[in-house]
Amino acid sequence: MTAAAAPPARALVFVAVGGGVGAVVRHLLTQTLPGADHPLPWPTLVVNTLGCLLMGLLTSELTRFPLHRQPVKMLLGTGFLGGFTTFSHYVDGVRELTVGGSPGWAAVYLVLSVVLGLLAVWIGITVGKGKR
Repeated sequence: MTAAAAPPARALVFVAVGGGVGAVVRHLLTQTLPGADHPLPWPTLVVNTLGCLLMGLLTSELTRFPLHRQPVKMLLGTGFLGGFTTFSHYVDGVRELTVGGSPGWAAVYLVLSVVLGLLAVWIGITVGKGKR
């Protein structure tokens, strides 16, 4: 096995800037969404579903760009959407619901997150392709 080549510093800057902005936007959005009184972590579900929709749109749009547009993918896809969505918080939400005595809500959240995420990516791709 050979070691993978290190990404150029420019790509790392795009990922870092996009990730930082995405994380801040996620934090601000989850603070404004209602749902603290509900067993399901709705803010995380909404953010992750929105992130999947945006990833679908971005993926569709990036197929139109030449390969030299890689910085857009690094900034918006890996960076912004990587920082905006949060798989670790999703998994921790499932754990908290289970440990907190709500395994039924944990199962609903687990399945709903995956189904809505896949549906959102599909919608994003479909809408993105339809704009051509």
